[in-house]
Order: sequence, then C-alpha cells, then structure tokens
Amino acid sequence: PLGTMASLRERPVAQLQLGEAEGTLRAARAYLYSSIAEIWRRGEANEPFNDEALASARLATVTAGKLAARAVDLVYDAAGISSMHTALPIERCWRDVHAVTQHVTMNTARYEIAGRVLFGLPAGGLLI
Repeated sequence: PLGTMASLRERPVAQLQLGEAEGTLRAARAYLYSSIAEIWRRGEANEPFNDEALASARLATVTAGKLAARAVDLVYDAAGISSMHTALPIERCWRDVHAVTQHVTMNTARYEIAGRVLFGLPAGGLLI
C-alpha cells in the first residue's frame, strides 16, 4: 500500500481482515451449499417447493452474495488507496461483486420475501 514500507501481508490489520474475510466467505459458502443440498434432496424426493422452501433458498442465495461482498470489502479496505488502481485485481473483484449484489435476484430487497414468510405471510406476487 502507498504510504508504508511494509508489504500488505506484513501489516497486522491486513492479516486480521484477510482472516475475517476468509471466515466470512467460508460461512457464506457453507450456508449456500447446505441450502443447495436441501433443494436437491427435495427434488429427488419429489417434495413440493412451497413458499417456505423457496424463501429459504432465496435467503441463502442473497445472504451468501452479501457475505461474499463483505469479504471482498474487507480485503479492499486492507489494501487502502491501492485498491482503487484499475490495474490491480482487487479493484475488479470489488466492482464485480458489488455489481452482482445489485442483480434483481441478489439485491437487499430479496430479504423481504424471507421476512414475509418468516412472519407467516404468503410470499405474494414477489419474485421467489
């Protein structure tokens, strides 16, 4: 990073943030894979995909996307102003992960579906 003689990997804050980012990403992956396994199980058993099952899958998808973005944000922050240089991969990763979280199936508004179902309300006409 600019303004320091130490490499990024030698900086304690970068070590801390990379550790948190990795833990966050692993948690996101585990949650998403668990949800996919449940969907697969339901499909193999010919069980219906009711609102609860669909909302649960959506919750896992959106949460995994948000946590992945959080992991990238941690690394982006650790790299400081260097993160903004378009020649460095972290800038592209940051831009790409935030673009994905804005997609209609991944944006924050998708949490509403899970919230409705958790409150015992029907998902309604909302995209599941």
